[in-house]
Amino acid sequence: MTFRLTSYKTILVKVSGSIKDEKGESQQFSFSLVCKRLTQSEIDEALANKSESVKDFLRKVVQDWDGVLDEEGVSMVFGPETFEKVLDEPGLRTVCFNEYMSQIGAVPKN
Repeated sequence: MTFRLTSYKTILVKVSGSIKDEKGESQQFSFSLVCKRLTQSEIDEALANKSESVKDFLRKVVQDWDGVLDEEGVSMVFGPETFEKVLDEPGLRTVCFNEYMSQIGAVPKN
């Protein structure tokens, strides 16, 4: 099988996990982020910049989302303010970053 060098501009990153509710019970979640697809050089440069946080990185690459709902179950429109709310949920920015990093690159065939 051959390899075709294709430059995809975006990647759909599927994010899933769980978060504890007020009773301490795990509540499952999943949503998708539409992200800018960085090259390996761009990733290396971003990670080498110690003055930038994970939050800063995500602000640069995330362009849209699907499956993010407010407390009433209504779809939230992606934008700077709504994205900040998601990024301020404890632990969620790390989950988003790790999913982006794990899904953007090539993986070996099993």
